[in-house]
Amino acid sequence: MAEFSYTAKNIQGTIVKGRIQAASSREAARFITQKGLFIADLALIADSEKKFRWHGWGNQTKYAVVFCREFSVLIHAGLSIDESLKILLLQHNTSARQKVLQQIHQQIQAGSKLAEALHHYPGIFPPTMVALIAAGEASGNLEDILQALSEYLEKNYAVREKIITIMLYPFLLLSVAVVAAGFIIYFVLPAFISLFDNLHTDLPLPTRLLLQCSFLLQNYGVVLLGTLLLLVYLLYRLYQKSKYRLLIDSWLLQCPVLGKLLIQNEFIRFASTLAILLNSGIVMDQAVKMLQDITQNAYIQRIFLRAHEDIQKGYGLSAALNKSHLFPAMLMELLAAGEATGELTGVLQKITAFCQSENDTAMERLKIMIEPMMILIIGAMIGTLVFAIALPILDTMTVLS
Repeated sequence: MAEFSYTAKNIQGTIVKGRIQAASSREAARFITQKGLFIADLALIADSEKKFRWHGWGNQTKYAVVFCREFSVLIHAGLSIDESLKILLLQHNTSARQKVLQQIHQQIQAGSKLAEALHHYPGIFPPTMVALIAAGEASGNLEDILQALSEYLEKNYAVREKIITIMLYPFLLLSVAVVAAGFIIYFVLPAFISLFDNLHTDLPLPTRLLLQCSFLLQNYGVVLLGTLLLLVYLLYRLYQKSKYRLLIDSWLLQCPVLGKLLIQNEFIRFASTLAILLNSGIVMDQAVKMLQDITQNAYIQRIFLRAHEDIQKGYGLSAALNKSHLFPAMLMELLAAGEATGELTGVLQKITAFCQSENDTAMERLKIMIEPMMILIIGAMIGTLVFAIALPILDTMTVLS
């Protein structure tokens, strides 16, 4: 059985991406169409790509960045595609990367173009990257395309890592706080139960709630943990379904602080990608269609899908995107001005630079805000536990005095 990755559309026009196992591509296509989906792209996932995911340096996005940067330098030095791949094979000493490069090199030697060879590894090389390389090969401008593409991928990777770092900090702190609170409730609090019984007084409400939590953890801890894991798994499975994923992704974009940051990042990615696509000679219709591959947000994918359909009907880019009312009005006005003056590519580049500066400032502010907020939240959690334990003791001491 082989594994295939596919991109398809359902009856509502929503983009659906996934993986399926089948004996052949024809059988995989039949399984997908039986689900009521219309296939847009179907590609075989090579064994080397599966191993690549589990490799220590197997971050696909990072690998695409490094590959593109190294390849652009070698092409700029005047080497052919075949010679460049040979050099990369010598430099990449890990088995997973070497296996991928060997297969690409074999396809190049068999007469395939670089874009055709990279197309077989959608989990490693993004479809937009493959489309740009294909445009560069067709126009004879591969060197410039690779240079622009490597800079674009590096910026996107840097932004992605910044967001992960910002979100990782509160997640780790909350995890530590929850583990500490669970340790106190499970191991420390039972030692006070006999003491509370000897006080012969009515325990305050916070203490009674804490004792009830301790009782549940002591007697039903495994059940509670299993229920929590099952709930997480069910939420994950729901997110895999296009209907619920669309709903969850739209909610994320509406979050007060995180939503604005996500929208800004999506617009930066949209503007920079579209500028490169248009500079590569790809027409607006096809360029907007490719934009569906640059985002993992199902709601924004649907916006780009509808924009593509509207552009085919004769709408301008700004008018097609403005229907969603998602992106800031000022940016839409700039897009409209760029279309009116015929300087859309230049406007897109300026928008990217402006939004990147604004985004960096917003992320720094968010990082500064998160630190004191997390300290307050953790302090409140630990303080509540200590207060609930000490309150009956203090009440007893007050009565005795």
